[in-house]
This record gives sequence, C-alpha cells and structure tokens, in this order.
Amino acid sequence: MAFSAAGPPAGYAGMMGGPSSGHTRVSYKRAPNFLERLGGSMCGSIVGLFLIAGACALLFLNEGRSVHTYNMLVETSHICKPVKSPDSVYSVLDNQLIYLSGKLSTSGPVSDVEFGVSGHYVRLKRKVEMYQWIEETEKREFKEPDGTIREERRYSYSTAWRSNVVNSNSFDDPRYHQNPRSMPVGSMEWTADRTSVGRYELSHDAVAEISNFRPLNPSREVTNAGNVMTVYGDMLYSGIPQRPEVGDIRISYTYAGRTDEGREDTVSVVARQSPGPLLTPFTTSDGYRVLFLYQEALSMDEVFERQHASNQAITWLLRGLGWLLTVVGFNLVAGILTTLVDWIPLVRELVSLSVLLLSLALGSSLSLFVMAVAWLRYHPLYGFAILLAAASPFIISKFLSHRNEQRKAC
Repeated sequence: MAFSAAGPPAGYAGMMGGPSSGHTRVSYKRAPNFLERLGGSMCGSIVGLFLIAGACALLFLNEGRSVHTYNMLVETSHICKPVKSPDSVYSVLDNQLIYLSGKLSTSGPVSDVEFGVSGHYVRLKRKVEMYQWIEETEKREFKEPDGTIREERRYSYSTAWRSNVVNSNSFDDPRYHQNPRSMPVGSMEWTADRTSVGRYELSHDAVAEISNFRPLNPSREVTNAGNVMTVYGDMLYSGIPQRPEVGDIRISYTYAGRTDEGREDTVSVVARQSPGPLLTPFTTSDGYRVLFLYQEALSMDEVFERQHASNQAITWLLRGLGWLLTVVGFNLVAGILTTLVDWIPLVRELVSLSVLLLSLALGSSLSLFVMAVAWLRYHPLYGFAILLAAASPFIISKFLSHRNEQRKAC
C-alpha cells in the first residue's frame, strides 16, 4: 500500500540547502517604537487581569469540587453493598449500589475482518500510521546596527510516521515534499457485543471504563486488496519495514479486557445493579454519577481508597494550575514597568527580576486567599488557617519594616 511521491530533480539545492535539509527565509522589519511597546504591554496587562480572574474562579470551584467529591465518596462507601460472588444475583439489591469482583467474559471474539486479526477481548483497537513528510520551523531574530530586526525562519524537512494526514500543500516548499491526501485504511475500534462479570452484564458506560490497552502482536502476514502486509515486530507494514517510503502504512493493534478461557482479566466494579442484572451508573442524592471499574482484583475498601487518592491528585493538580495562572497573570499586569525602563539594560534586568519576585508573592498570596474563602464555607477552621498563611508575606514585610525603623531610631 505504498503511494508514489515526487522526487527532487537532479541538481536541486533549494534555498540554502537541499530538499531534505530545508532552507532559510530572511526578512527585515522595523523595530517597534516606545509607544508601540507600551501599547503591547498594556494589552498584556489586560490579558493578565483575565488570567487572574480565571485562576480565582478555577481555584474557588476546585475546592468546592474536591469537598463535594469527598462527601460523595464517603456517602457511597457507606451505602455500597458487597456481592460475595458475581455468579449469584440477588433481586433485593436491584437499583442499589453494589460492589463485585470477578473475571471478564464476552459473548464471542472481536475481529478486524479486513486484516484477519481477532481474539477474545472486550475492546480491540486498530491504529494506522502513514510515513510522511513533516516540516519543522525555527525562528530567530537579530537586531541590526541600523535598528531594524532581521528575522530568519529555518524550514527543515524530514520523514516520520503520523496517524493523521499531514497537509504538504501548507509547507513553505511543497514542491518536492508531497504527501498522499488521504489514508488508504482508517483507524478503528471494535467492542464485544456483550461483556459480563459472572451473571452481571456490563453497560456501555461500564465497558468504556475498561481502557487499560495492551499491545497485540499480529502472528502472520496479511494480504489486503492485493497488497501483502508484512509482520515486523508488533506491527504490520505495507512496504519494507527497514526502508519505508512516503505513503507506506503500518498498523498496530491494542486490546483491553482479555476474556479467553484460562487467561481472563479480573475487574472490580462499583455500580448500580439494574434489573437484568445490568451494571449501570448510580446517581447519588447530590446528582453525582457513580461507576468505578478497575482492571484488577481489589476489595471494596481499596476501590474507594483509589478514588480518594484520585480526587486528591486532581485537586492538587488544579491548585498548581491555578497558582501558575495567577503568577503569570500578575507578571503580565506588571510587565508595563519593564517596558518603561527597557531602554536602560541594567535597570531593565533589575526591574524584570523584581516583577517576577513580586508576581510570585502576589500569586501565592492570592491563591491561598481564594482557597481560604472557599474553605470558610465548608471548614471555617481550615479557612482561617489558610487566610493566615495567605497574609504571612505582608505580616512578615510589615514586621521587618517596623524592625528597621526601630534600628534607625536607636
């Protein structure tokens, strides 16, 4: 399944380099004057204010999400009923939250008929990549003695495997770097018609949670549309694997949830037992949808411990993101100070450093303040403690200032 690609004519050297090494384009532009730089800094300050506002909203909402998720996990852990064996169904548990653990089974194999790859899995994925030209751009700027700015853009070309079609018509020099316009074969996914744990069938939502994909090695060569696909490593290749050409494709397979007899994967599930019995999402009193599935043997307590750990990880990740956005926002707002003195190199560097330190201090204090306000609603004691931490930079600064004044008085 190789596509022919136009090659360069003899003697082609491109602009400052051959077609594979790339070329460089040079342009000149006038350096912005002081008013233009000041206007750019003011625009940056406006963007910074929006970043700060967005970061405050993110931090506030994140604390509420964290508390609500924690309360939801505590509530559901108390009402969850363990099922001793997935081979036994108790109608008295219909529409209740249950926990069970057992081996996966499917109604039959899943298959990629086109390439003859099949197996007893819950989900099977085919990923198709094509060998294509890619363009990389490197930009550099130099200030000339006459005040103009020399801009160099270096365009380099190489080949690589890509799962999407790279539009070579958008290249700066597409003449000798042409890619096919479409994939001859598309990526696809197959799901078993029916997936169960013992006598309990998994709903589509539950099957979607089986997402721990592992590589599947094709075992033989495949002929498709008159083209021989060669097995090399854990992939199928349309050309010579060691010497691919532009337009060649390679196919890899992954699966999730093994169900062949004697090698079944074990899953642990917390879900609602719907009549059938069918495992579906459970809705809490606060409107949260609960469906937890892990592809390993876990006790009910371990499942909820994993969920608590996941909630904490997400909370700290969003806290870090919110803090970073506030620091960047303050740095943009104060960037105008650097512009005012950018014509004095030494002063500019000192002001830039001061702006960065000030942004770090203000960003940290504001982040803690917003989180404290959010916590005042749920745990006032924790909220007051965080407020004190948020005010600490200002308290320390005031203390040191007062101390210096006392020393001068002596």
